[in-house]
Formats: sequence, structure tokens, C-alpha cells
Amino acid sequence: TDDWETALRWTLFAAGIIICVLHITGQSAKFFWSRDPNLFGSILAMMTVLSAGIWIHDSEWKQWCGAAGWVAASLTLCTIGSLGPILAAGTGTLVQVFSATRRKQVVTVCAILGLAVLSAVKFETNPLGRVWYRRVHDEHVFERVQIWKDSAHYFKNYFLTGSGLGTYRDVYPEFKSLDGFRTAPYAHNEWLNIACEMGLAGLALLAWLLWSLYARLRQVVQWSAICSANDAI
Repeated sequence: TDDWETALRWTLFAAGIIICVLHITGQSAKFFWSRDPNLFGSILAMMTVLSAGIWIHDSEWKQWCGAAGWVAASLTLCTIGSLGPILAAGTGTLVQVFSATRRKQVVTVCAILGLAVLSAVKFETNPLGRVWYRRVHDEHVFERVQIWKDSAHYFKNYFLTGSGLGTYRDVYPEFKSLDGFRTAPYAHNEWLNIACEMGLAGLALLAWLLWSLYARLRQVVQWSAICSANDAI
């Protein structure tokens, strides 16, 4: 099992590096994923979190591969400018920081803060500042807040079991307050989307899954610490 997990992890890591190189060299436009910044960004967010895990939990040459992969994926994410994947990558990295050594905690947090500062400097012409550029120049940027408010009304009407998976696009027009024919195929918020489509039952299921994942990760971290202590002895 360990060999299989290791092979899968490094295969995904290698694929992520290839995607970053293709994007940085301007070749990614030839592939379908580049047409959807959210999809492309989500792939890179997973790559960023995976690389953070390698950097934090591995040693010797593997940790530096993880660090290089994290930097490459983070820089690529910034040039895409999709806020959701950036937040997901940052959150996933910070979650793993809690199980890192003190030195790696400091280095990782400083890297995140440094990248945030670099992306905000002269973002109008800075390729890393695309996320800020999109926020400032997108005339529909505040529509997302309105969609969240509409989704809250949506949830009130289907609060127990939701309207059904995949029905947000069809049901939302009943509650929309956007002007004209503009509508939303999803809530632009995973928790709200699940609440609308699956109700309290879906939220409870999601909370249980997240708690189970947290408990499992905590066991893995504790077991790693025990193994490290035994090796030291």
C-alpha cells in the first residue's frame, strides 16, 4: 500500500510540474483545461497542497522537490488569477504547516506572505497580480455577494433535504435578484451550494466527512511522530 501511495503521489507531482512548465512557457493554451481558469486553478491547487505535503513531511532531496513544486504551482496559480483555487491552495498549505517542524513552519508562512506581497505590487502590470487585477476591473465582482444572499433565501425554502444534487442551476432563477437575464449555475460557495442542493442532511454529511478526514490525518501525524521518535532511539 505504501509503495502504491508513493507512486501515485509522485506521478501526480510530476504531472503538476509538467502543467506548470506548459503554462509558464505559453503552451498550455493548446489544452482544454486552460480554457477554464477555475478548473485549471483547481488542478494546480491540488498540486500546491501535494507539494506542500512533500516539503513538510519528507526529508533530504524529496523535501526540496516539494518546495520547488510548491513555488512553481503557487506562481502559476497567481498568473491565472482565480481566487477560489488560490484560497484552497493557501488553506491546504496552512493546514499541513501545523504538523511541520518549527523551521519549516516559519519558512512556509514567510513564503506565503512574500508571495502575497509580490502579487500586490504594481498588480496592473505584474503577471503575478492577476487575481487583484481581476477583482478591481471585473464589473460583476459584487454579484457574487448578491448570489450568496439569494442562495440563503433558496436554502430557507429547501432547508431539510435540499432541492436535489445538480438542481441549483434550475432552481436558482426562482430566487435570483440579478438584473436582466443574468443568472448563476452554482452558488460560488461550496457550503452554500451543498446547503441548497442537499439541505441540512447534506451539511451534516459533509461535516462528518471532514471530521473523519481530520481524525485520520491526526492519526497519521501522531504515528509519524512516534516512528520518528523510535528512529531517533
